[in-house]
Amino acid sequence: MALGRQCQRGFFRSTRRAVFDYAWQVSYPCALRSRNLPCPSQTRNAFYAQSGGVTAVINASACGVIETCRKHKNKIGKVYAGRHGIVGALTEDLIDTSKESAAAIRALRHTPSGAFGSARYKLKKYSDNPAQYQRLIDVFKAHDIGYFFTTAAAIRRTPV
Repeated sequence: MALGRQCQRGFFRSTRRAVFDYAWQVSYPCALRSRNLPCPSQTRNAFYAQSGGVTAVINASACGVIETCRKHKNKIGKVYAGRHGIVGALTEDLIDTSKESAAAIRALRHTPSGAFGSARYKLKKYSDNPAQYQRLIDVFKAHDIGYFFTTAAAIRRTPV
């Protein structure tokens, strides 16, 4: 839900084509990929990134993402968090949240700041820098990532 809102606002808009096309391909590798026909289920790992200003609310969202992914072990294996958001994916600096206890993940609900670090790094348009998108795809393939979640602080715009 949050990701859809961010895409509508232009955040990660250029990422949708490269990264989500890849996620669609690895999540649903059946030959037809028809939305009307069921594809065989496969377990894939997930990637989670924090972005923007960090607050306890953003950590509570992280807790929700991780706990929900853990409830769906038939679809999602490990959840990797990017250290400093999307920059963690680009530098392959991933935190394996499966090594954390359920109590530690629950504690995120009340933890101030950003547990995994955050970045205000904005990906360039695909046409301007296709190498960074290829890097994301390479990292996602290397770690069998088929799901991408992100939470971001609200973007405030100052009227001109």
